[in-house]
Amino acid sequence: MIKDLPYFLRALRNFSQYPMGGNWIELYFDNFDEASQDFLSFLMKIDARSDENIARSLFIKNGRYLNLPFLFLEEGMDLASNLEDFTLKISERELKFFSFVALNEEDDLFDFVVRSKENFIELSLVSVDYHSFYDGALLYFDHAFYKINQEQRRLISVLDKQFRVDSAIRFGFSDKDILAQALQQLSTIGKIDAPKYFRVRKFNPFFSLLIKRR
Repeated sequence: MIKDLPYFLRALRNFSQYPMGGNWIELYFDNFDEASQDFLSFLMKIDARSDENIARSLFIKNGRYLNLPFLFLEEGMDLASNLEDFTLKISERELKFFSFVALNEEDDLFDFVVRSKENFIELSLVSVDYHSFYDGALLYFDHAFYKINQEQRRLISVLDKQFRVDSAIRFGFSDKDILAQALQQLSTIGKIDAPKYFRVRKFNPFFSLLIKRR
């Protein structure tokens, strides 16, 4: 077990010795298998590129643990998954495989349901029990890590606050246009189940210019 990652990387970079198991061992890059070399090259790359503040957060608990910035997470996890003894657990459940994808309207994290009642229109949200990382920039559910853009992040934050208080949002019939615009935004993060007249469909304008010859 490596107990001081920054020291280990410096020793590897300088072809020097590292204490392990009560002995000092010579570190040579060729002593590691290909997957390990790829991962170590990645660590040395981000360690060399990091300023002092990032380096301080990159290695935590006195250098025992690696805390990858979001910018390097996908590449780091892809490389780490090729290591012989790699294990990934979320909420004590071990993952045998995973993927990184951009969140879109076809994913199953959020479902929005619109129903017309007698005196109002009701918007409800059905969402899965996902995990949130990096202040909401990355969501996890069922072996997939969903990358969230800034606008999606804002929408999810608003929804989280709103539906934490109410199980559904009510609109007056005079607010149908407002609801339709809201559904257009919500369609970027989940599926919409609503009557057709609430949907604002995207269109590409086409103009035809006819010039008469004299």
